[in-house]
Amino acid sequence: MKLHLGCWYRNFPGFVNVDLCDMPHIHFNSSIDKLPFIENESVDYIYCSHAFEYFDLEKAQDVLFEWKRVLKPGGI
Repeated sequence: MKLHLGCWYRNFPGFVNVDLCDMPHIHFNSSIDKLPFIENESVDYIYCSHAFEYFDLEKAQDVLFEWKRVLKPGGI
């Protein structure tokens, strides 16, 4: 699985799109800081562009731990 977090209008073929906005290509209408709908170690690749910087330092650490939870060992 490849995740595109904070995708907004961008729709990359083959990616599972997660964003708070409501558009037809978005698979999960959710914030990118908590991903309870994604199983542990089930993601091969996480792509996030221009969204991570909205989290302050303390919250950013929690977000990275959550992303690490869903990322497979050796994932990108």
